[in-house]
Amino acid sequence: MRGSIDALKVRRIDHGYHIVDDPALMQRCKDEGILFTVCPSTSAVTSPWHDLSAPDHAIRRMKDFGLKVMINSDDPPMFFTDLGKEYEKAAHQLGFTPADIRRSTIDAIEGSWLDDTTKRRYAAEWGAEIDGLIAELG
Repeated sequence: MRGSIDALKVRRIDHGYHIVDDPALMQRCKDEGILFTVCPSTSAVTSPWHDLSAPDHAIRRMKDFGLKVMINSDDPPMFFTDLGKEYEKAAHQLGFTPADIRRSTIDAIEGSWLDDTTKRRYAAEWGAEIDGLIAELG
């Protein structure tokens, strides 16, 4: 990851779960606002962190550390999932609160390859809609 950040100036890393093995790199990624695409279903199968409910799961640790994480689905037909199921797993198994889900969604918009005007519009619109849903939850 360090090499990709240094040489390629990447601003987004897919998966990247082993970032939790390097506290200094975690801090750098937090400071630089690097976005990580995380896929709960895939991580449970293809990473050493099989138990999504474990307190030391990489995605949970990334989120708790304050890294920008974007919940996504990776190869839905292979993992029998979709984006909605990934959000459910993030909430029910990884401990994402509604505020965490909101932050992840806004981080995803801000980390997208859309133009800045569209990003600002989507972040405002989606943020307001999510805030309304959170309010309904009480």
